[in-house]
Amino acid sequence: MITEKEVLVSLIRFLESNEEIRERYRNEIEKFKQQLEQAKLDRYRLGVIGVTSSGKSTMINAIMKQKLLTMAVQPSSSQLVTCSKSRQNQVTVYFQDKPPKVETGKSLRNILEKYGDERFNPGNALHVKQLEVSTPDFAFPEEVLLIDSPGLDAYGYEGHEKLTMSSLLPTIDFCIFVTTCKTNSDAKMRSVLDIIADYDCPLIIVQNMIDALRPSPDGKKSVNQVAAEHRKRLERIVTQSKIKDKKSVHLIQISSKWALEAFTDKLLNQQKRKNLLARSNFSALVNAVNRIFDEIRPKIEYRRLSGIRKQVAEIVQNAQADLQATEQERKSLTFAYTGYDKKMESAFSSTQSQLNNVVQKLKRESESYQSRSEKFTEDILQNILSSTRNAEHEIIKVTNDFRENITYFCNIFNIDARRLRVLDSFGAAPSLQIQTKTESRRVKKSGFGSGIARFFGGLFDNDWGYEYVSETVYDHEKTRESIIKYYDSVISIYSGSCDKWETSAQTQVNMLLAQYQNSYDAYEARKQSLLDKEKIKNVISSLETLMKSLPEVVEKSAKKSISVENPDLQKRTVSVTLNAGTYAVKKIADKICLNIHQSVFKAFTGRMMLTNCIVIGWDFDSIAMFVNQNFQYHQIQFSDGITTFKNMRIFLKPSAEDMKSLKQFRPEERYIFIIFNTAQFGSGLSEVSRAGLEKIFSQKDKVYFVVQDFAELIIGEGIQEGIKNMLSIQKTLSLNVPYQIMLNHTNPVYNLLAGELQLHPCVTHTDEIALLNDIQQKFSYLRNPRIDKQLSEIIAGFRK
Repeated sequence: MITEKEVLVSLIRFLESNEEIRERYRNEIEKFKQQLEQAKLDRYRLGVIGVTSSGKSTMINAIMKQKLLTMAVQPSSSQLVTCSKSRQNQVTVYFQDKPPKVETGKSLRNILEKYGDERFNPGNALHVKQLEVSTPDFAFPEEVLLIDSPGLDAYGYEGHEKLTMSSLLPTIDFCIFVTTCKTNSDAKMRSVLDIIADYDCPLIIVQNMIDALRPSPDGKKSVNQVAAEHRKRLERIVTQSKIKDKKSVHLIQISSKWALEAFTDKLLNQQKRKNLLARSNFSALVNAVNRIFDEIRPKIEYRRLSGIRKQVAEIVQNAQADLQATEQERKSLTFAYTGYDKKMESAFSSTQSQLNNVVQKLKRESESYQSRSEKFTEDILQNILSSTRNAEHEIIKVTNDFRENITYFCNIFNIDARRLRVLDSFGAAPSLQIQTKTESRRVKKSGFGSGIARFFGGLFDNDWGYEYVSETVYDHEKTRESIIKYYDSVISIYSGSCDKWETSAQTQVNMLLAQYQNSYDAYEARKQSLLDKEKIKNVISSLETLMKSLPEVVEKSAKKSISVENPDLQKRTVSVTLNAGTYAVKKIADKICLNIHQSVFKAFTGRMMLTNCIVIGWDFDSIAMFVNQNFQYHQIQFSDGITTFKNMRIFLKPSAEDMKSLKQFRPEERYIFIIFNTAQFGSGLSEVSRAGLEKIFSQKDKVYFVVQDFAELIIGEGIQEGIKNMLSIQKTLSLNVPYQIMLNHTNPVYNLLAGELQLHPCVTHTDEIALLNDIQQKFSYLRNPRIDKQLSEIIAGFRK
């Protein structure tokens, strides 16, 4: 099929072939040359969206076949990063206030750190707008530009991700949404898919981290069966979403970690590298991207060729009219687009005004709370959150309306609207909660003797017969400061978003005004046309011949469902035959491991047998593993909601109503274990907050936050940051009780170390070395050099 660039080259060559024709159509030639330059630079945009810690950065590194982007639990930068294919390793740095700069060298990672890492570019002092990483190893064709968006981590503030997605999605041609097999929130998944659905974007959904999957705790399901269940769950979410053509969505399960190891581990021989890459199922992702690319490329080309055809048809139509027109008729022509320049400027000005009103309204609200003396209630905080959400919705609506206006004017002037859309990224805001403080209150001791003590205490001005109890009370000043800080952050983000929009929108308007002026100049040239009839006939004939090679309308082809190969996770299972003696040793080893689990659990809780235990979580397998290892409940059966056992209640995916029933369950002492989604920290906080879990604790409760799946932190290289995040839960959620952190893993050595660090914190580096040496000597059968490195990461996470 003929391409846009080929048509434009032929068109320009003909119009410049004769001096008189070149002079008559100089404005049209200039416009076609601009389109040709855009066509040469234009690429097909592949957007990558993912929840924080879904392994998105690892996946992009695997696509680049190098360890380039930071792989951590929290995103390190809000700068936009794009990736592409080139002949050499290079980073193109786009600045906010000066021309771009191309940096080359062996280490792309060092260049990225220089411009994109907070440690080396604090507060973005270098004014970097975008970084484009290019390498010959890029897995996709050179026409594809991969765009990495900020992670979607919604706790406390959802608006920034909607703004980011509403800015990103209209600018891309197809999309990858990265999640993990153990992503807990179906509602969160659906909300993202529903936003994608609004833009009718070809979609690949990647379930990452299949390397973290294990057989079910009861042993009844193989790894392949567990993976199939996660895939079916994702299929149900897609079915429930607003995506129109659900059969065209590609669902792929991969291990980015295995793929990246296959590409970068220099110690692997060729066969091991090949096997590891096959196990990762990474080729299924590459094949799906390439097949979608092959599917959308002709459609986009047809659309652009159709636009050129309209422009050529207009030239032919005008030439035919000129052929018949008298000189007087030609001079009395009217300009078809009179007043359109004012309409474009008015649309831009009106949108600016509406966005400014949104920000000013938030500023007035903030000012109204600065001197408030009355108590802030939960209802007031909900009103504030509602107001900021409405502001976010208004910004999206107003900018989308303007985008529709831009598209309308682009259609008039035969411009590809997508080429005018500019990519931007947005930041996140803090959470908003009622703030509390701890106060000590004097109360009477019970008993007859206490009354006598109070009597004499009154005589001698003493506290005899009284005791002091600590209680959590409302803190007005801190709550007001929190609200003002929240408003300041939201206003800063929204103002920044509007400023970015204004800059890109002004560029779009200027380009359209330039096209308007070009059309007006062409109109004036037509009025003064000096071509004789033979040359006009030549123009008509030649352009009509060219038009025959161009499509009249955009080709519409039916979307097809593409079957993508599922990973065979059984390939990593090794079958061995054990003699009776070896099997007996294995059973003893398993028993020893289980005993260590339970000894560590006893050290955490102070008791071997517990009553009134409450286990709360959002992932079935993680709860089952925790209960099996610590309570000796084998093949336990429970379902969503509340399941009651003799000495334990399990809350799986609890609702607010479930939590209310738990609040009413008030024995003398409760042991509460929250199986927390640490890998996706924001989602974990959102789950806890939605259930109202932070409101059910009493001072008598013993609370434990359990890392849901420590293997995910290991695979995602986020151990240290994950533990630090766990330590911040109390402050983030304003919990009124202390808690301990436990690690959920089949190897008890991790939890053993976590328990020891909380009972006896390491103060010096010497303490850390001594503790590691002690573990290495006493539990040598539970560790190896790789595990030792992970133990060091745990120590660093707990370090104050």
